[in-house]
Amino acid sequence: QEIMGKLNPIEYTYKRWCGDDSSELAPNVKEWTTYFNSFSNFVIEQVLVPDLQERIERVEFFIFVAYQCLEYNNLYHMMAILAAFDSASIFRLKNTWKLVSSVHLEWLTKLRSMASTSGNSQLLRQKMDTLPCLPFMGLYQTDITMIEDGLPNIRGGLICWGKLMKLANIILKVPKVQSYLYNFHPIYGMISFLKNVTSETTEQELYQLSLVAEPRDIDLVSGFKTSRKKRATLIHKLSPTSIPKKEEELLILQLNI
Repeated sequence: QEIMGKLNPIEYTYKRWCGDDSSELAPNVKEWTTYFNSFSNFVIEQVLVPDLQERIERVEFFIFVAYQCLEYNNLYHMMAILAAFDSASIFRLKNTWKLVSSVHLEWLTKLRSMASTSGNSQLLRQKMDTLPCLPFMGLYQTDITMIEDGLPNIRGGLICWGKLMKLANIILKVPKVQSYLYNFHPIYGMISFLKNVTSETTEQELYQLSLVAEPRDIDLVSGFKTSRKKRATLIHKLSPTSIPKKEEELLILQLNI
């Protein structure tokens, strides 16, 4: 929400976030996009542990987190988690996905339906218009790109006002979203942790980790019995050590675990 508050609508004009000078012309959009990718890679790294049972639990945990994000209109992190699941490194984990519980798979189906591009992403757009919201701005950036590239600035010697109105209708959504704030009790340790989530692991390195976790053509499912831990236990395991125990307990309470 802090990064969202820094977004300047002017940064979405003329596709300023594209090109080599994007860090100067659209620094906040650049930060917004970079963090999205870093968080998505963080999820991938957290899932790619050697132990199958632990891997299943972590996949289910992040499905749960994504579903909670949907409940609270945090579409930004929801889409980042789904992007992690759709990455080659996670998508190929057939043994893991076979053992994910039916309840979690049902939640994941609902999440994918929300993120579906069918009907011009109608469900996602409707959800993003419900405030407060932490939106998936990538959808708006796609719209802006299509309008900028698809319509001329000048038509018949006159300014194409229709194009400008379409762009304005999208760009003005930014201050509208910024005017509605969430009223959550802050958990400062978690806030600090999430603000500093970084991942320098390359896509190729993540795929190699995936191959180590689940080598090709090996059946890990036959005879395997799952024994799931409570989500609260996983939160404790995944939480940074900087989070005081009271704040961790509050997080667990707010997630209704």
